[in-house]
Amino acid sequence: MLPSKYVPAGLSRHPRRTTPRRPSLLPTAPAATRERAVSLSRRALAHTGAVALGLLCSAGCGGEGATASGIDPQLAVARLVELSTPLDPTLTSDHHDRQLHERRAQVARLKAGGREVGLEALRVYRQRAHEDNPLMVRLRTLEVGAHAAPQDARPLLEKLILEYGHPMDVRTESLRLLAEIAPARAVEVIGPLVRIKRKSQTVPEDEFLVRAFVTACEGSGSSPVDALVDVATNIFKQDAARHYAAEALGSYGDEPLAVKALETLLIESTGNTYLRIKAAQSLRTILPTEQACALFGSVAEREAGVNFLKFLNNMLEDLGCP
Repeated sequence: MLPSKYVPAGLSRHPRRTTPRRPSLLPTAPAATRERAVSLSRRALAHTGAVALGLLCSAGCGGEGATASGIDPQLAVARLVELSTPLDPTLTSDHHDRQLHERRAQVARLKAGGREVGLEALRVYRQRAHEDNPLMVRLRTLEVGAHAAPQDARPLLEKLILEYGHPMDVRTESLRLLAEIAPARAVEVIGPLVRIKRKSQTVPEDEFLVRAFVTACEGSGSSPVDALVDVATNIFKQDAARHYAAEALGSYGDEPLAVKALETLLIESTGNTYLRIKAAQSLRTILPTEQACALFGSVAEREAGVNFLKFLNNMLEDLGCP
């Protein structure tokens, strides 16, 4: 190649190649062959889609044993068990998060799956009720069974609540489930347990009894105020239950008994400052501003506790009291 000084102006040192490209050595397929190849490709894609759909169905959609809701009870509950079985703890958090979200979605879908799904879930629960099985498997199969087959699950839930010897975590979950699926019956079953003055038997924690009782009352249209007052003012009840009862009373300001109990808690002298705070917050919700200012101001004038006095002063300032 000539040096650049010998290349005439306007010409490139690298002229465009003029040699024709080598023709393709592959023969062009006939039209019929091309159409057959396209047809095979489409069939392959269809088969792949069918396989993918089959895999999805193994997670709980319709098969030979599918119900009217399109869910195969055995496959769906088996998938629920799989999603409720703890993963290897050394796996990264994304695996655990994915399992959690998939389990929640599966539970929500199966709860609305109908009686056959519920019966299968209850069968699996009974099969795996021993404490050697993962707790989440027992709780979630029981939850699905209770909501999908409530009439069949109710006797089991009552037995779990009232009988000694069953795992306490399952007994506690049964409180919530009975209150959700059979609120009127739950009021009858849980009410006497809530009203026990001093615990002398092995039953779920007071807080969970009270929470389930309030849920049952709301579902059945009855008032929990009497029981809430008993719990909130009973020094033998666990603190968590008393705190929740004082908070819940704030939703029943139209009942004089609730207001009276909260006013009593506001000046309680047992040293449970947090209980007094919960009572004050509920009263602030219930009472008109002028009445709340008068009450809190009166208590603040006599208050000896420094921390609670600071809380009352902040409350008075927030209310804009004179």
